[in-house]
Amino acid sequence: MIERINPADVYELRDAGGRTYPQVIRTTGGTQVHLSGMVALDADGAVIGRGDMAVQAVTTYANIGRALAAAGATPADVVSCTVFATDLDAYREFGAPVAAEFFGDARPVSTVVEVSRLANPDYLLEVQAIAHLADQDRGGS
Repeated sequence: MIERINPADVYELRDAGGRTYPQVIRTTGGTQVHLSGMVALDADGAVIGRGDMAVQAVTTYANIGRALAAAGATPADVVSCTVFATDLDAYREFGAPVAAEFFGDARPVSTVVEVSRLANPDYLLEVQAIAHLADQDRGGS
């Protein structure tokens, strides 16, 4: 079984039909946590840092931190991270240092892919992550 989590302090994901998608899925037992692709949106869904990779990176990784916390996880629990960036050079210069600070010594396996565009033309990057919780009794909200 899986638990679908939509943290109150992270924006909602909705499809064209208005259906809400979870930001976080935690497996029953709490050993795996999967995050939807996170972007630079505030809790109300407004884009933060239009045209500014550094601001979008800070906002995106902050959203990842909040989503992880809702599942009882931390950046140290992340085992895999995939970054989709519209400008690889800008990500290397401004986003990668934010990611390095966010993860610290806990370096997940990672892939960075340059893409021509993301779901919203104002998004400069999107980050998807998977975490593993060794302690199955951790709780989230």
